[in-house]
Amino acid sequence: MEKITFIMGSVFPVPATKGGAVENLVENIIKEQEQKKKIDLNVICVYDKNAEIMSKGMYKNTKFYFVKINRIFKIIDKFISVIATKFLKKKNVMTYSFIVQRLVYYRKISVLLHKNDFGKIVLENSTGLYLSLKWKHNYLKYKNQYYYHCHNKVNMYFNCKNIINSTNKFISVSKFMTKDLMNFLNTLDKNKFTTLKNSIDETKFNKEVDNSSVIEIKSKYKINSNDKVIIFVGRLTEEKGIKHLLMAINCIKDKNIKLLIVGSYFFNTKVNSDFRNDLEKLICKNKNRIIFTGYVNYDDIYKFYNIADIAILPSMWEEPAGLTIQEAEMCGLPIITTNSGGIPEYVNDKFAIIIDRDENIVNSLVKEIKEIIYDKKRLKKMSKSALEFSKQFNLSNYYENFISIIEENDY
Repeated sequence: MEKITFIMGSVFPVPATKGGAVENLVENIIKEQEQKKKIDLNVICVYDKNAEIMSKGMYKNTKFYFVKINRIFKIIDKFISVIATKFLKKKNVMTYSFIVQRLVYYRKISVLLHKNDFGKIVLENSTGLYLSLKWKHNYLKYKNQYYYHCHNKVNMYFNCKNIINSTNKFISVSKFMTKDLMNFLNTLDKNKFTTLKNSIDETKFNKEVDNSSVIEIKSKYKINSNDKVIIFVGRLTEEKGIKHLLMAINCIKDKNIKLLIVGSYFFNTKVNSDFRNDLEKLICKNKNRIIFTGYVNYDDIYKFYNIADIAILPSMWEEPAGLTIQEAEMCGLPIITTNSGGIPEYVNDKFAIIIDRDENIVNSLVKEIKEIIYDKKRLKKMSKSALEFSKQFNLSNYYENFISIIEENDY
């Protein structure tokens, strides 16, 4: 039986008790492992008490190695983050929030890899993890046995270029990301690259909502029976296109068209920025038609998709794939999105309207919303197509395809 070990990033644990798209994807593989038991599966990740409890209670066919980070390193990172953002005016808070913790985490993983035989190892979405191969010369021990799973743009070598170039196989979440990674590592053979599209847990989304839940949600958020609901799921950041969507909603004067934003309420954060201030101004113009749910348990998000008429996910950056796209289509929602990165690979024109990310994007959003929001016949047809298309993204196929890639003859 093939031994395969996933090595996660240093921020979120698996099981995905604190969220994280990559962490949820790996947990999906673990879920299938419970049923199929085709491999000897291990996961190395950062320690979290709830994740540890959950792993022991739910997953008997995967071995977990939780890496604990001393609290003192978290305090040091907090200090670095304050200096960087408050005094040096650095914008990307996340970049400066885990510097020391990451290095400690990589060091501890290097010790684990040196002391144990983890078979074939899959580095999940952080080239910093290659440091754990560099230290203690683990790259020699795991020669032809290490893989990189690419979910986001790679732009750093961490002084591990030769080790990275010796990776057995690079697995990307879209052809767009495969091409991007090939361009970054421009000295490598094309045979080292492959694409495996993401999948989500269809049992969490492809199901009907009982009428009482619909009534409860609509009542809680003051959504009337004749309202048309547009749903946005994602972070309230510039690259996700929320500002342009808010501008479009403000241009539409129909009081029955409401925007449902699923996730944490943006203004509960203490981070100030020009972008945040712009959003606040846009929201204040239309408070009666813009609804924030606050935090929603992942197991309950399907209910909110199911009370919506359309999903709008207007990504403004080169989105690698976009799990919310898959969630929406698995709930049978027509989608308006952008020609962004790998998104076109996850939709088709039978249920998705793809618009350009240009200076006319707000007008394009307004136009497309007005054209379909009251067209019941078209919406029904699009919904049926979305459900049909989503069938390919099931966990069984994802599990089998991932194993097939890892079990291929060594490069």
